Amino acid sequence: MIYDPDDLEPLMGEAASVETKSLAKTLVSAVPGLGLVIIATACAYALATLLHLPSVIVALIVGMALHPLLTRISVIGPGVFFAADPLMRIGVACLGAGVNAALLLTLGWPIFATLSLAISATILCGLVVGKWLGQSRRFSVLSAGAVAICGASAALAISCALPKTDEENGDVSVVIVAVSLLSAAGILLYPLLTSALALSDASAGFVLGGSLHNVAQAIAAGFSVSDPAGEMATLVKMSRVAMLAPIVMLVALTFRRTGESEGGARRLALPPIFLLGFLALMGASSANLIPQSVETGLGYVSKACLLLAMTAIGLRTPIMDMVRLDRRAIVLLLLETVTILLVVLIAVQFIPI
Repeated sequence: MIYDPDDLEPLMGEAASVETKSLAKTLVSAVPGLGLVIIATACAYALATLLHLPSVIVALIVGMALHPLLTRISVIGPGVFFAADPLMRIGVACLGAGVNAALLLTLGWPIFATLSLAISATILCGLVVGKWLGQSRRFSVLSAGAVAICGASAALAISCALPKTDEENGDVSVVIVAVSLLSAAGILLYPLLTSALALSDASAGFVLGGSLHNVAQAIAAGFSVSDPAGEMATLVKMSRVAMLAPIVMLVALTFRRTGESEGGARRLALPPIFLLGFLALMGASSANLIPQSVETGLGYVSKACLLLAMTAIGLRTPIMDMVRLDRRAIVLLLLETVTILLVVLIAVQFIPI
């Protein structure tokens, strides 16, 4: 049978109308839960600012405190999911605007080779030691990636690329709390270590940027030593952030090739589309196509989306999951942290900086 294209136009229009209505219905259904997440996040941010605590930890705790609402008020479910998944992907994609590859290339290949070695060693440590400690492959990859790349942001990005499981929110929560606390401790201890080792400003900046977990803490620790150390720590840390894209892609491809994750989780259906956004913005930033005001705005959008996602993840995580925390998971995160620190400390003795 031959169809006249004119006969198909009404059908195509009707299909588009149904799709639009479905999208509108989905967005409307997300309003109550998203409103709750926004209010809770604003309160968490204000509290974190007042108490001088990491906002991601406070947002997570506030979210977990509100978890009973999610089990009793079903109408907030869609909005919480929207904040914990699509908004998180938008936040990760916007991170790319802050990475200027052209500027990072000025560091030279020895530093990039060292950072690649440090990241690889940390991930290998996570996989090998994680298996020995009885941790799931999913948790091992998540924790190692967070320690190796950029802390909480990397944990959120990698979780987007992993297959969904019942334990995913608990895993992400544990990793984010642990790396945030370790990074907060590092901002105090690591500068003392570089001073004790009598490292130059540039070398100290390399160690701090190459080993501390979260971006803000790595930069702050660098500038606590000196301005040159802070500038070096910023460049080195952003070089690690630039490696987020290949690591997430590798994780996504590895888990898709294996078909299903442990526990019979569903197959990863789609590639991490948000990663293309990250790469596109990184490319535009490297080519100086993004005005400074837009880059700053995208930075705020990224931070806001990721903080909203943290609150939403907390809402989806029963607080008892944290109470029943497996001490072996903390041991794994500590060993991963020591691994990346040792690699950069050894390497700084040999590479020209």
